[in-house]
Amino acid sequence: MSEDKVPNGLEDAVKAGIPSGVPYTAPETDVTTLLAELRERHAHKANVVRELSLGRGLYENLPHDTLAFLMTEAWVDLILIKDSIYWLTHDPETGSANKAGLDEALELVKRVRPQGLYVMYTDVDDMTKNNEKYGHPAMNEGLKARGIAMSNMLRRCEDYLVIFARPHGDEGIALFQAPDHPAAISFGNRLRIVGQEALTNGVAEYLSKNIRPITISAGIAWVHPENIPHAIEEADQAVHHSKRNGKNQITASPEMTE
Repeated sequence: MSEDKVPNGLEDAVKAGIPSGVPYTAPETDVTTLLAELRERHAHKANVVRELSLGRGLYENLPHDTLAFLMTEAWVDLILIKDSIYWLTHDPETGSANKAGLDEALELVKRVRPQGLYVMYTDVDDMTKNNEKYGHPAMNEGLKARGIAMSNMLRRCEDYLVIFARPHGDEGIALFQAPDHPAAISFGNRLRIVGQEALTNGVAEYLSKNIRPITISAGIAWVHPENIPHAIEEADQAVHHSKRNGKNQITASPEMTE
């Protein structure tokens, strides 16, 4: 299944107000289209809640019991829609943003144009060898622990635009703000270390034994809102530089070191 599609049945489940675990058969739907529809419905339902709370418009002069029933129904719908948006934009195993969540964050960057924003790519060193050595289930547990630890560290930041995404596989992408390039590199390296410690501990706990540290390489670049693809490419090239030059380190893009 392609990365920009959602599983069969989710759209029908959302529309029916039923959890997506219930089996449905429906054609695949583009995530971007579905998210736009859900956000429109969320805004409409939020307006219904406001109108109900004020008892005006269509709901003026309705009996109290009827208003109470309609309010409860509207709140349930609102929660279901909000939960559906969350699970469409987040990795269910770690709570980190998925590809759709990352794409939404990047669209927000284009609109808001925040100052001092950086993108950091992370990649697990020797992933194939580690998978062969420790097994896929153990490594997957480690990746879950990494995602949780790095997401939690970013959530403690006071900046309004921070995100850790797991678009696919062992790759991780962080967006965060910093006052200058040195501060961004320093924070990015701490974030990288937190991630690799959590990764190692997650694998060790799954195997119930001590293991050698599993390291992570990273690349970081400054984000200009008008040229986000360039920053992503720079970060991607920087992480490859880290891996070619010893691994277990962070490399800044040339633009940050000039």
